[in-house]
Amino acid sequence: MKLILLKLFLILSITGYCQYYTIKGRVFDVSGNVVSYATIKSMKTGVSFCSDKEGFFTFQTPYKHDTLICNHISFQKQTEILSGNDTINFFLIPNIPSYFIETKTDNLNTIDSEDSDLIKRWYKDDSVKDYYCPKDILIEIPAKYSYRNKREDLDKDFKRIYDSLTYPHFDGTIKVGLLIDKKGILENIRLIKGISNTIDTVVINTLKMMHPWHPAIQAGRNVEFYVELEIEYKEL
Repeated sequence: MKLILLKLFLILSITGYCQYYTIKGRVFDVSGNVVSYATIKSMKTGVSFCSDKEGFFTFQTPYKHDTLICNHISFQKQTEILSGNDTINFFLIPNIPSYFIETKTDNLNTIDSEDSDLIKRWYKDDSVKDYYCPKDILIEIPAKYSYRNKREDLDKDFKRIYDSLTYPHFDGTIKVGLLIDKKGILENIRLIKGISNTIDTVVINTLKMMHPWHPAIQAGRNVEFYVELEIEYKEL
């Protein structure tokens, strides 16, 4: 009899110890739109899992109390405390990254000796003139996505922005927002801050002609990613 009770006690103990709780939920942005393939991590178990295309997720945990962290490359990280819950929904705030391009404009249109490092300046009438390519450009590229080609190719792409300058002394900042799609193509380019209609148009057209980038990756899949770009010209 004692042996039977002992076995029964062990079975109940093991059953209780191995009990798992099922947690269901969904991931949205703050506007109520579904967020696909977000990554959720259980801090107690160390297990990470993803929401599906429709934003739904389900996981099992032996803990009633836990901390869940939801990450998505386009949104700010969000934490929710699991306290005996069976449903956890995340509402994520957009994360708008930006990077910055800076150059001096004191001698952009200056011609010097024949052995100088010259580049071509194209006008609307297709005539060609030479001028210096500024060397003090600063381009910071977030690690979440990257330029597909060599760094020199990126500089060549942005050279067309400098080609838009009509006068050697120019001072101001242009800011644009754009979407890097799943294939790395820059889309939905929009002006946020402009200097003049002519310069703004050339900058936007330059971005439209850019080579594809390596797209952002979320949960092993290529995803669309919004970024803001500032280009500042400083007069010396």
